[in-house]
Amino acid sequence: MKKILEVIELSKYFPIPQNRFLEFLSPQVLFNRDRTLTEPEVFKAVNNISFTIYQGECVGLVGESGSGKSTLLRMISRLLDPTLGQIRFHNTDIGLISSTRFSQWEQRKNIQVIFQDPSDSLNPAMTALRSIAEPLTQLGGMKNRKEINAKVHELAQLVGLPRDLLQRYPHQLSGGQKARVGIARAIALSPDLLLLDEPTTALDVSVQAIILQLLDRLRHQFNMSYLFITHDLNLVRLLSDRILVMQQGQIVERGTASEIFHQPQHEYTKKLLGAIPKIQTQTI
Repeated sequence: MKKILEVIELSKYFPIPQNRFLEFLSPQVLFNRDRTLTEPEVFKAVNNISFTIYQGECVGLVGESGSGKSTLLRMISRLLDPTLGQIRFHNTDIGLISSTRFSQWEQRKNIQVIFQDPSDSLNPAMTALRSIAEPLTQLGGMKNRKEINAKVHELAQLVGLPRDLLQRYPHQLSGGQKARVGIARAIALSPDLLLLDEPTTALDVSVQAIILQLLDRLRHQFNMSYLFITHDLNLVRLLSDRILVMQQGQIVERGTASEIFHQPQHEYTKKLLGAIPKIQTQTI
């Protein structure tokens, strides 16, 4: 199988702020002028992570809030520079391209993000049509208005967005409709890799399953690869071929969806599975 993304020993460290003034007033410093101050401590948000995503595959990354999932996504999408390690996309280490220059990289269009809350990712001053058209004009180089509109209508049909909604603004759309606009934007240029940042968290439960089914259909239809980030094991099970379990910046377990759910090895994975609500039935 063709490798789309390789994450190799990737780390992101953040310095922990220190109150140097109080440190200099401490007795150890006041009475020992030869004392050498220690190097600043760091918080290891992501620590030495490695995994691979193959063409057409969906890899789920699951963990509690604060486990490092969002930091990892921001590095892969090149919104954040790594401290150590490699991010190899089609054998090119995109981690070497600074986050400030990545927007000008010619292959940027092949990595797209579907964000947690579509309301935050859509410009409130743009109609749905203009929002979907934006990547076509900005990254795809399309200029002909007729061709752009035809492509937008094609994308709207693909994601199940009625054509009469294309002239509406985000505040005039439901959560599910905004999610469809966000998906249409993300797939407009036929990317190889979609990063799904908890794409259904802001939606009603009844709509979540519909959007996940749509994403699954599009993945198979266009042979795209997904990295699906979520805290919900039930959701990740529906979409993912393989699952990575993340705790405190590290991957503590990995396996197929069946292996993770039926034969978990790590205590943290067992804890996450134990927290899934169970439907209880009563015998009458």
